[in-house]
Amino acid sequence: MFRQRVRRPVLSGAAVLLVLYLLPAVGRTVALIALLLYGCATLLPRPRAGVRPRPRGLGVDADGLSVTHRRGTLTVPWQDVAHLTFARGPRRSTLCVRAVLRRETSVRVPAAMARGNSAAGSALEYDLHSLGRAEAATRAAGLHTALLRHAGDRYRPSAGLG
Repeated sequence: MFRQRVRRPVLSGAAVLLVLYLLPAVGRTVALIALLLYGCATLLPRPRAGVRPRPRGLGVDADGLSVTHRRGTLTVPWQDVAHLTFARGPRRSTLCVRAVLRRETSVRVPAAMARGNSAAGSALEYDLHSLGRAEAATRAAGLHTALLRHAGDRYRPSAGLG
């Protein structure tokens, strides 16, 4: 990805430097100004046509736990969840949600979100990233309230949220 983004400006810059070397002094000044303007323009971020960020998110409601990821939405009904918890991640602005699914469930967890097997069944892990600690604290409070309301005794509050 980095090579693709850098290749065109580097090749264009090399071509301009070659022209600078071959031109007389007055032409060099004009070409140097053009090179500086071009360099500034390539440093600015460009919107990529047709590419939109993929939505990601976590939903908790009366039906179950919904996780939106790259390939679509995974919905796990509450009866298929053995237990779940969440805690702060290594970065204080990240919340790590872990749901252990029952063995007899038919829900298949994508490999990117599956984290091994436990005695109860496979585990689903999902990281909620926030812009800062304040936003993470607000999300943690909302997630805690939603899990208390909808998950019932499956929810095991973590001590590491403070």
